[in-house]
Amino acid sequence: MAEYLRFARTAFVALAIPFIVLVVDHVFLRVIGAVVSGSPDFTAYMATLSGIAAIVGITRAVRVRRPASA
Repeated sequence: MAEYLRFARTAFVALAIPFIVLVVDHVFLRVIGAVVSGSPDFTAYMATLSGIAAIVGITRAVRVRRPASA
């Protein structure tokens, strides 16, 4: 069960929490996209970061997989 169910006193509150979080998260992501990339579409912001994220991910994977010298 989700952690928030422990704090919900009624079933209505337990069902409402995910929807409230979804709306707040959507607004937050649209604001971040509009501020950073100049477009209210968050996917445009993520598309600009995809190259950087790929380089960082590959670099970390190579660094982790490198065998230790004996």
